[in-house]
Amino acid sequence: MAETKVPISMAIAAVRAEAEERARAIQTADDAEQFRIHFLARKGGVGALFDEMRTVPPENKPLVGKQLNELRADVTVLYEDAKLRSAAGVVKEPQQIDLTLPGKSLAIGSTHPITQTIEDMKRIFASMGFAIADGPEIEDDYHNFGALNLPRIIRPAICRIRSLSTQTFSCGHIRPRCKSA
Repeated sequence: MAETKVPISMAIAAVRAEAEERARAIQTADDAEQFRIHFLARKGGVGALFDEMRTVPPENKPLVGKQLNELRADVTVLYEDAKLRSAAGVVKEPQQIDLTLPGKSLAIGSTHPITQTIEDMKRIFASMGFAIADGPEIEDDYHNFGALNLPRIIRPAICRIRSLSTQTFSCGHIRPRCKSA
């Protein structure tokens, strides 16, 4: 009873060690296929151990069966890893990913259609020889009158005209005029 368990357990350990050693030596796709045939085929190393299950006593079969299934899974993983390495053409050690590095940023979205139109207009005017100048968004007294050297007498009249066109009437009176400098 104990005689059968020890030899098959030793055979499982020997096949596992041989498979790990041969998996490290795989460099081409042909080597990977030879590895598969030698270990995972029906008459291969793992298959031959499954054939020996007939000689194992019934009380040891669950334990030995579990060991054989683990061996087959391990050898299959070794084969798949070796196949991937040989397909890449380079045999490398597995790389560790540095999780502290920032991820790759993705360019999401696009330029707004109005911004595209403004950029197109700037490009067209620049090609015609115009210069693009930026200025304040809000007009003030200086930029409307002072910088143009308009006399102080004209400024209130312009402010009145502007306030009449934009202000509402309240009890028949016009709101106060704009400030003049």
